[in-house]
Amino acid sequence: MKNNNKGFTLVELIAVMAIMVLLTGLVSLSVSAVNSATVKQSATSVDYLISMCRAGALGRSGDVHLTLSVDGNGNIVGEYFENGTLVSTDTFPGQSIIVSCTTTTRTYELSDESLTLSFDRSTGAQKSLSTEDEIYCTSINFLSARSYTIELFPLTGAHRLV
Repeated sequence: MKNNNKGFTLVELIAVMAIMVLLTGLVSLSVSAVNSATVKQSATSVDYLISMCRAGALGRSGDVHLTLSVDGNGNIVGEYFENGTLVSTDTFPGQSIIVSCTTTTRTYELSDESLTLSFDRSTGAQKSLSTEDEIYCTSINFLSARSYTIELFPLTGAHRLV
């Protein structure tokens, strides 16, 4: 008697589907880990730039400020100025990262407008973002698979990455 079955058994189909689900889960975990590392690296780098700007303001006379923005490719760009002269430009990967600034009055994304931070030379306190009102940046948020926040304390100029 000749058995001429040309199909798959239910057990074979379930085994193949289980293997596919397992491989999909592993790939998504590795992609998530890479995105988390990129977010943390970008947040750490921006935190360093803020420290550099504050130290520069305390140690030099004249205008020292930092401008943060997101370019057309989604990268985070930090420009450090001393006395109106661009001293350094740093670019960090941010294609899958949403970067936002929370001020004392509103929250906005850096892809829509830039953020300029400066500090007082005598006290190290953050200077107001507005010439008319006292508006300060209270946090910079990095959101992707994982989120990081740089908390800024305007009265002292201190900041920390959480």
